[in-house]
Amino acid sequence: MRVLFSVLVLLNPLLGGVFEWETDAGRVESAERLIQALERRGVRVSGVFEISPGYSYLFICGDGWVSKVVEDMPQIATFYICRIYVYREDGRVRVGYVNVESLIKVFGRYLSAESREVLTDMFLKVRLAVEEVGER
Repeated sequence: MRVLFSVLVLLNPLLGGVFEWETDAGRVESAERLIQALERRGVRVSGVFEISPGYSYLFICGDGWVSKVVEDMPQIATFYICRIYVYREDGRVRVGYVNVESLIKVFGRYLSAESREVLTDMFLKVRLAVEEVGER
């Protein structure tokens, strides 16, 4: 398990995905639109944290979905599966979160079918919300 944890830490940067779009909206307005789109899909944002000017984290760990996954594999928490970041740079808004498909490909054997389904469902909702906001 110690080796697995080391692999998790090393692969973390490789598994993330970044989505970006041009917008006249600022980061805060874009984050608010994303929160609304997430909530329409049943994803509760449990917190918004301003990390620095122009950079926010949205936390979607509520509703107990993550506990099912972490019960199977506590080390998966090192991938920040509950975090979505939003920032604005050079007239573009960027949104990033863990690439769950890659995560499941690499570590799926350590997760139950239920956990894989929970992860897949949650991040399908996230991706659809991000795509919706990016189309505006």
